[in-house]
Amino acid sequence: QKEILSLTNILKNRINHFEILYKNIKFYLNLDKQNVKIFTNKDAFIRIIDNILSNACKYNTLESGYIKISLNEDILIIKDNAKGIKNTTRIFDRYFKENKRGIGIGLHIVKKLCTKLDIEVSLKSKYKIGTEFRFDLNNTKM
Repeated sequence: QKEILSLTNILKNRINHFEILYKNIKFYLNLDKQNVKIFTNKDAFIRIIDNILSNACKYNTLESGYIKISLNEDILIIKDNAKGIKNTTRIFDRYFKENKRGIGIGLHIVKKLCTKLDIEVSLKSKYKIGTEFRFDLNNTKM
């Protein structure tokens, strides 16, 4: 079920949640427009954001760790300086994981939810440098 949502409020709320859990990570939010509205399923969208932020936090052990969230036109970008992903071609495969942590379904779920919500997801990653996820929100516009 889709509804009108404030992207700004969702992102601020999720950042507040993770700031409490991961005090060593610095969060930055930069939106090209304030009070951006999207039309999508709230629970599914929050699950996408939470999974990406959770992974970025869990795999960032740097003292100067950061997560930058920005909106450029209709592209939501979540970028970190965590350890990066070696095998980006398989990262959305069910049960695929690059380390012993987790069970390998989180990013598979992200991909499935994005497909259902008509949100195109892509990523760039460099091992030991960080990862950038891009979510095309063009089809969620009001």
